[in-house]
Amino acid sequence: MFRFRGKSAILESKIPKALLCFFLLICLSNSTWSQVRYSIKTEVSYYSHIDHLVDIDPGANWEGYKSNGDGMEFSIINGLTLNKWYFGLGLGYLNIDGYDGLSVYSDINFRVLDYKLSPILGIKVGRSHLWNQYESGTGTAMAEFNIGFSYQLLDVVTIYIQSGITINQESSFSPFTAGISF
Repeated sequence: MFRFRGKSAILESKIPKALLCFFLLICLSNSTWSQVRYSIKTEVSYYSHIDHLVDIDPGANWEGYKSNGDGMEFSIINGLTLNKWYFGLGLGYLNIDGYDGLSVYSDINFRVLDYKLSPILGIKVGRSHLWNQYESGTGTAMAEFNIGFSYQLLDVVTIYIQSGITINQESSFSPFTAGISF
């Protein structure tokens, strides 16, 4: 039988400590999961070409830089929102310098303030493939660091604009992104 003997009564009772730890873990995960919300974002980006990151000494098989001009990207990102953080996985259609391509990346955004209008910080890391002048195209790692503003229209609908720097296809770009999250 359970008798109250002070503050440590639960620990001294016949309830196993493992069961108590399991119960606390379930409570913690439930309280965390209740703060998580599924979210989808759609974005359109314009990439302004800045410079090539690699200087190449042309050889016999060199067919030119992997990307030389400006471009556009249309993306869909699925993810989870937890408090001020957004964690997602994105898939994008690229068109850089007239060449089509795909990008797959992880997307992390941080909303700085809890107001309708808030600054946001973001990072994207992934891989892109561009069907350019090279046989079978070229695939490279990509990274994007950006800053912008978001405006919360409704509880679940937010619009945002961002700009920063993108490294993709051995070139640097300045992206100008507009999107909606719901």
